[in-house]
Amino acid sequence: CPAGTANGAEGAQSDTACASCSEGKYSGKGAETCTTCAVGRFMASVGATSCDACTKGTYNPSKGATSSSSCISCPKGHWCQEGAAAPNKCAAGMSLNRQGAGANVECENCATGRYHTDEGVAECIICPVGTFQDQAGKTSCQDCAAGRAQPLTEQKEATACEACHAGKYQPVAKRSFCVPCGKGFYQTNTAQTECTKCAAGQFGDARGADTVDKGCKDCVAGRYSTTEGALGCAMCEIGQFS
Repeated sequence: CPAGTANGAEGAQSDTACASCSEGKYSGKGAETCTTCAVGRFMASVGATSCDACTKGTYNPSKGATSSSSCISCPKGHWCQEGAAAPNKCAAGMSLNRQGAGANVECENCATGRYHTDEGVAECIICPVGTFQDQAGKTSCQDCAAGRAQPLTEQKEATACEACHAGKYQPVAKRSFCVPCGKGFYQTNTAQTECTKCAAGQFGDARGADTVDKGCKDCVAGRYSTTEGALGCAMCEIGQFS
């Protein structure tokens, strides 16, 4: 039997016994049966000797397809080579915000200030407050260090992480704000993760002090404090003086 036909019966006396392969199938010369088109391919005609591949930018997950309409446009975040049975995902740290891509070079790196941990995405995620990303194609953002803060999204430089001013601190990384020093504390330096306690014999009644004089006052005569960071001074007991 010629290619494009098949005959599975014994004793055939002419080529009229050779039946043409139907749509979605093909055969080579001397075939007993026609072969179903594989995934990623189709055949719209009868008597085919091969199946046609889905074009770049499309895919077909089903066997025996009988029309090019069975080839589905590649979704966003993916690319499809010629004859694809399934879409290929763009790598993590990349995105593709359109359909019908035919090659992996069409996937784009996440821009600076953005990231994505997953494969096959249409858009990258904006870096949140307290972070930045100064490189393209990344799967995470970089955290601002403790002692610094960053209140904006989509920041692209490490300089976006501002040092906490004197009188403030931040003990944790990846934060959007600095914390004022509490009463009984002060901080004269920038980019600090803690404040300094007022000494024993002093007390503090102001927040956000950026000098010792602003944050700490000496106990007046007749009063005292034995602990650092005191909020007030105690009165001397009967029989005692200061």
